[in-house]
Amino acid sequence: MKIGIDIDDTIANTFEKIVEEALDYTRKNINPNFQLEEAGKTVTNLPYKEMFGWNDEQDEKFWKEHDFTKIILEITIKENAAEVIDRLYQNHEIYLITARSQMLGENTEALTKQWLAKNQVKYHHFYMNAEEKIDLCLENKIDLFIDDAYHHCKKMQENKIQTFMMSSKMNQNIQDHSIPVFHNWKEIGEELKVI
Repeated sequence: MKIGIDIDDTIANTFEKIVEEALDYTRKNINPNFQLEEAGKTVTNLPYKEMFGWNDEQDEKFWKEHDFTKIILEITIKENAAEVIDRLYQNHEIYLITARSQMLGENTEALTKQWLAKNQVKYHHFYMNAEEKIDLCLENKIDLFIDDAYHHCKKMQENKIQTFMMSSKMNQNIQDHSIPVFHNWKEIGEELKVI
């Protein structure tokens, strides 16, 4: 079986790390007393500007001033991700497919691969800059795709590719019950009978 897997918020706890950086930035540069209250907010793809109440200039400054090449290496891995992927790697072909791009820094690809090696995430193929993941999945005849982004999962489902959606802040308010949602890698491992 060919298995496509997203990185950010599927294997890596990216959202949590960027929120930590954004909170620090907001308190140092905009409002020292800022408190992040997530309750009741609809969280969508990369909602940092909305979450922190930044204007366009503040938003642009945050993304320009932060060294995301450093942040990439500090992101933690989701519990059991490496173990489950390792077991899948033994009998299946693993494709890591990420929308990460060199826009985060010229060394983004090398640092992402360094992070994967440090966290012992095995894979056979690696694709970056994948804004339209469905194209790569169809081209490579992916059988199963795992991602936290609802729009990618929906496109996979529409194209008859088995899809697992990893639960995350990005999809917590999605009400589409046609896509199976998994809360952790242990659940995925159990579903795929590798745990």
